[in-house]
Amino acid sequence: MKIRSFFDEQNVHRRVSILFLSIGIIWMALMGGMIVEIHINLLTLLSLLSQTSYKTENAWRLGGVVGGIVLWIIIWLFFYISSSRFIPRIIGANPPSKTENAILSNLIEEVAISSGVSNYKVIPFILEINEPNAFASGKSPKDGSIVITRGMMNILNREELRAVIAHEFAHLKNGDSLFSIQALSFCWAILAISTGAYYFVLIAFSLLFLRFIFDYENYNGLL
Repeated sequence: MKIRSFFDEQNVHRRVSILFLSIGIIWMALMGGMIVEIHINLLTLLSLLSQTSYKTENAWRLGGVVGGIVLWIIIWLFFYISSSRFIPRIIGANPPSKTENAILSNLIEEVAISSGVSNYKVIPFILEINEPNAFASGKSPKDGSIVITRGMMNILNREELRAVIAHEFAHLKNGDSLFSIQALSFCWAILAISTGAYYFVLIAFSLLFLRFIFDYENYNGLL
């Protein structure tokens, strides 16, 4: 069995990232088109699209497909640009104190030099929980962050902490964190489009109910 080198692993992650991005585009395009199709059928049921041409409906379907793709790209770009700071913040991590920041920044610098990375910008964060854990966020060592829990800070000495930071730094360098960002952005995109679909369907059924009430009152008026 051939052992893959570090650079082989990086190339694999790049290919997987491109594949994941492509799958996201296809999935969101299908979701956008499907949501528009559902609403065309609902509005037709309400007799609100009886005079609408097939060409216009196709334009709406295309708009749904394009809208799904645009939504996916916007969310993906947001996470790609801001994940190094946004993800630590949403889980409750904060910048360390001045003393801890000096220690962690010094360890990150040592790891970067040992890894042969001269141009880096990795920001440390502290998550105030007792469980020992750590993770990296961001697209690369040039724009990344490392979150370390308070429990990890309390039980490790300097050399052990350096080993943990080296492990997380390797995730940034290897592109593992970028893959996680894409997975997270894909989940957020599905959540966003599903939430939008829910409210659109809710509005459509509300209109259907109001139409039923209106027709019922008119029917009683005729009697």
